[in-house]
Amino acid sequence: MLGWVKPADNAESGFNTLLFRDVFGWALADTRRAAMLATVLVFIQAVLLNRLVDTFRMMHDRTWVPGAMYALAASVLPDFLFVSAPLVAATVIPLALSRMFSVYKQSMAFGAVFDSAFWLTVGSLFYPPLAWLLPVCFIGFFSLRSFHLREQIVFFTGVSVPFILALTFYFWYDAAPAFLNGQFAGGLQISIYALPDGLYGSLKTALLALMLIIVLAGFNVYYYKKLIQIQKFITILYWILFAGLFAMLLHGGTQFRQFILLAPSIAIFMAYSFQSLRNIFMAEVFHFGLLAAVFFIQSNCDDDMVHVLGDVMGEEVVKLWHKNTTLPDVDCVVLPGGFSYGDYVRAGAIAQFSPIMQAVKTFAANGGYVFGVCNGFQILCEAGLLPGILLRNANQQFICKNVWLKPETNRSPITAGLELDRALKIPIAHAEGRYFADPQTLDRLEANDQVLFRYCTPAGAVTPDANPNGAERSIAGICNEGRNVFGMMPHPERAAEAVLGNTDGRGLFESLIASLAVAG
Repeated sequence: MLGWVKPADNAESGFNTLLFRDVFGWALADTRRAAMLATVLVFIQAVLLNRLVDTFRMMHDRTWVPGAMYALAASVLPDFLFVSAPLVAATVIPLALSRMFSVYKQSMAFGAVFDSAFWLTVGSLFYPPLAWLLPVCFIGFFSLRSFHLREQIVFFTGVSVPFILALTFYFWYDAAPAFLNGQFAGGLQISIYALPDGLYGSLKTALLALMLIIVLAGFNVYYYKKLIQIQKFITILYWILFAGLFAMLLHGGTQFRQFILLAPSIAIFMAYSFQSLRNIFMAEVFHFGLLAAVFFIQSNCDDDMVHVLGDVMGEEVVKLWHKNTTLPDVDCVVLPGGFSYGDYVRAGAIAQFSPIMQAVKTFAANGGYVFGVCNGFQILCEAGLLPGILLRNANQQFICKNVWLKPETNRSPITAGLELDRALKIPIAHAEGRYFADPQTLDRLEANDQVLFRYCTPAGAVTPDANPNGAERSIAGICNEGRNVFGMMPHPERAAEAVLGNTDGRGLFESLIASLAVAG
């Protein structure tokens, strides 16, 4: 359940340094560009990581498994799928490691030492917490071989050169104070990490913890029968992993995108784990488990709604736990889709008894806006906030596809700005979406202009063939008599941004925001 409050300030200001905004600001303004650039960066990083492993013969055989594991690790959470400062900074880690490993049994490798320090410093200019990896790199050279004084001087030269160049550039354009503030005051503040609230945040935390446990549990496997130089490389990878984890925890942020810095080490170790599985069946189970985690975590209705309301529409969103008994000061309560309590009895039948629903009923009775989508619509009906009920689809099957909706009225907050003669393409995903009410209730809905949407053809014609689930009178969405509680089965949040190739759902949120502004 989501509570929607006033528009948010830029929550990323402490993470996006001046250099990052100057270089990648063009992508931040558009979701499609941000996603495409992130895809390109992850592909480049996977190639670089695989090249690192292959060059130094870290696996038994030449294989693309490390790169594939990196792609999975970098795709497992939605937080990694759009360009960000940590994602850009992660690109330099395989570059720095490659140059660092190359000094093994070489004397006076000034170029490699300089390059390692240089690349890590460049990464820290985009994302300052990466600077915590510099001490690990410095100590790592001592682990590989004798690290002479002249090489140490070269290392610190590699650290200073990119920083001085960037500072000189911003000094020339009178932006040096802002640059320094982003690198130090804004980027290297020290605070204890706060675990995220809510079930979804806990789920993502558990998934990351599971990957770390796999990595730690496989310590002996990674070292078993390895050459001495490979063992040294593995030791440094562990140092990089722990330093990155320490930096993220110390930084105190609550954004999971920070943990992309751990992905290079995790990917290599998971590749070792995968390669060590001699049983083909277990290897496939391992692989399928990772893919299942990716698809399961990515497909979360409440997080989709948070993304659209927060990142796309620019509103401040807070997640509300179902066991809460009070609501904070919010302008609108949104009940997103999903499967509350597994829908074991009837969709929304158990969720209506959640402690927070009494507060939602009081909020609605006082005129507060309440919006339910899919399972949220089912809960509103079960709780008596909307008339009728949602039954099993007429074909007795789960339906997931795009449908067309005809807006029936402008007299509701979510339809006030819509064109009544234009059909909207909105996806559905439900097994119990067939709206049902007795004839008297249906007649009353019609008479009071409470029907918000009907299923229709692309041309806007309401026909039996256009009704995907057998809903009475092709009803897809309704509101209450007070017009402050509204629900619908289709998912407008899945059709609200250009990156998805469909923005028909965005108009509903724009209408709702405008209605809230008028209501004050």
